[in-house]
Amino acid sequence: MKHVKTVILAMMLAVPFVFVQSVSYGQEIPNFTTNNTINVNGSSIVIQYGITGGKLVAINADVPSKSLTVSIQSTGDGVLDMALPRALIDARQDGADTHFTILVNNHGTNYNEVESYADRILSVPFHLGAEKIQIIGNQMYAQTSNSSASPSPIMQSPYTDNPPDIDGKWTTSSEWNEATAIGLGKNDSKMYVLTQHDSNFVYVMADIVSDHTTSSDSQLMRYNFLMLFDRDDYKGDTTLGNKEIGIGTSLAYLNGTQIGSNFGSPVWTYDNQSAAVDIVTPAGYNSSVGFSSTNDPFDSSQDHRIYEFRIPVSLLHKSDRYGFSLQAHACHSQILAAQCTPIYLLTWPADAIMSVPATHGILELINESSMQPLETTTSNNLQYLIMGVIIAILIAGTAVYVIARKKKVAA
Repeated sequence: MKHVKTVILAMMLAVPFVFVQSVSYGQEIPNFTTNNTINVNGSSIVIQYGITGGKLVAINADVPSKSLTVSIQSTGDGVLDMALPRALIDARQDGADTHFTILVNNHGTNYNEVESYADRILSVPFHLGAEKIQIIGNQMYAQTSNSSASPSPIMQSPYTDNPPDIDGKWTTSSEWNEATAIGLGKNDSKMYVLTQHDSNFVYVMADIVSDHTTSSDSQLMRYNFLMLFDRDDYKGDTTLGNKEIGIGTSLAYLNGTQIGSNFGSPVWTYDNQSAAVDIVTPAGYNSSVGFSSTNDPFDSSQDHRIYEFRIPVSLLHKSDRYGFSLQAHACHSQILAAQCTPIYLLTWPADAIMSVPATHGILELINESSMQPLETTTSNNLQYLIMGVIIAILIAGTAVYVIARKKKVAA
């Protein structure tokens, strides 16, 4: 299903003019036949592309202007298809995708885009004589690491002996009492994220108290909630790979009736091209989506959307710290126009780009007794054990010495 939105771009060239740029959105992914690797500030980025009516000569990135310049040799009218990793370049506004500015030989052009999670997939037409295609965004991420950058935000997950029911609602008002709760808000949207864990599972609730939306009339409603866990000690990579585990749920409603859910496995990872790869749902995994306000300590006045998850620790690889991010998103569209209008988009961390692990935060599992990270607690317990053994040896040694002295004096 395709839809078109029109945006007006004012571009200053040799002679000032206004170009009305039409961006078409479709679902068919182009056929990429070739890869091109470019180097940006020490980072190697692979770009998939296909071209008709010519040959691609080079791709150059300009970090300050957040743009790519593609040099081509055209032999006729053609199309350049490109999968641009969001880890390289993106165009976003208010937490959502927005249009690129695309120039062919310094003149604005229309283009087609296929919505994608990890890439911006663009199809740019050109005519005979075209030599240069410029793609201008507002974000570029392939930059060298900065030791002075702000530390990643941390969400702590306390230990619990009383795991919650995974039923998409507050079964009781106290079932998440031991959890960490973080409030997220943007404009009129508000969500509370709660997390806790035991020896076998990590539990997550997303209580979206502002989401009272239901599907009615001719509205198509889409709801998505997803989490990403980095299993490689939160190294902060710039692209997604098989170290990341994705977990989430997708729902679609039409005229108040659910017409689809998940659209694939609720658990996935990524290949070396950052493409999602479904994996077998592990034993013990469970999730539920509800619409309720009963027993809700944050808002019991009006029913709203609630997500709950039970995630096996074995899926994540046992650790006490993971790279972590999450996103809740909803939009609606008129069926005929098929233009998805955002209702809300909430993320943690607030500025996280889901496809760029380097922008994610950290989920830290906390031990029940000392409220310290599990790894630190284990280390501390070992230290205490060693200290206890040393003290016992010293006491025993002192006692032996005193007894020996007494025997010597008596003799």
